[in-house]
Amino acid sequence: MLRVAVVGAGAHSRRHHGPALQRLASEPSGADLVAVCDRDREAARRYAAEYGFASSTDDIDDLLAGTALDALVVVTPPAVTTSLVADLLPRGLPLLVEKPPGETVEEATRLRDAAERHDVAHMMSFNRRFHPAVRRAREWIEENAGHRPPQHAVARLYRHDRPDSEFLTHTGIHAVDAVSSVMGRVETMSRTTSPDHTAGSPCAGTAAFEAGGTASFVLAPDAGCDVETYEFVGPRYAVRADTLNDRLRIRDGGEPVASWEPATRLPTFVRSGALAETRAFLAAVRGERAFSPTLADGRHAMAVAETLDDRRE
Repeated sequence: MLRVAVVGAGAHSRRHHGPALQRLASEPSGADLVAVCDRDREAARRYAAEYGFASSTDDIDDLLAGTALDALVVVTPPAVTTSLVADLLPRGLPLLVEKPPGETVEEATRLRDAAERHDVAHMMSFNRRFHPAVRRAREWIEENAGHRPPQHAVARLYRHDRPDSEFLTHTGIHAVDAVSSVMGRVETMSRTTSPDHTAGSPCAGTAAFEAGGTASFVLAPDAGCDVETYEFVGPRYAVRADTLNDRLRIRDGGEPVASWEPATRLPTFVRSGALAETRAFLAAVRGERAFSPTLADGRHAMAVAETLDDRRE
């Protein structure tokens, strides 16, 4: 069983990564939860007790020097991520790194280059592509579309009262990555937002993909409501995944052919995709799948999302 530690015991880690690892620890091929590290010693202690980690510490050097590990999950604020991960990469330990890979595209570029230089196995934590509805949408397209790849995607990501200046590159990248997990790598992104829009207004754009196909994005930091849907349209079929309502609808040839909706509301760490994402990471560490998405994918998603932000011009 893989020996895993977590760096970062903050709210996001407690909500998603801790319970996901706790669930996986109960599975036959899951994880041995060795330790959790946080600068707040008491937060680390509480995290370890709640999610079943054997020990806790506030010193990452002590953690790495005194503990045999197979993998490390890094869940830190963007302001900390770049310097911390840059220090961890030379150690060669497989990493799952929470998005975004830094506060800026420049910081993300440095991490991407460092990962390539040290040739370290790693994954970027983009849980939306692992959301049950998005994952099932992708699987249906892969298994049923065949010679009919999706020709266009539509992504809507709306939030309420999110005035933070990094909304596009820190949150909007979820939409870029979720769509890219189906359509492939974005080749170009063109902003189509009205020139008279103000801060907090929706940002819109159209992307073209290296493999063909296009996508429309609408990212709204203050739409007065929360919406997040992904639609994929191909010859004679349409696939719609609703990640906030946990719903998937697929029509092919004019008929409904598949749908998914849980009978009861799923736990947050399941419906967010954190469980499936962490399971995929551990499978990659065991050599059962490729490490994907990567820091390079994270950097590219940030650059694409930044294209929609006219404040940077």
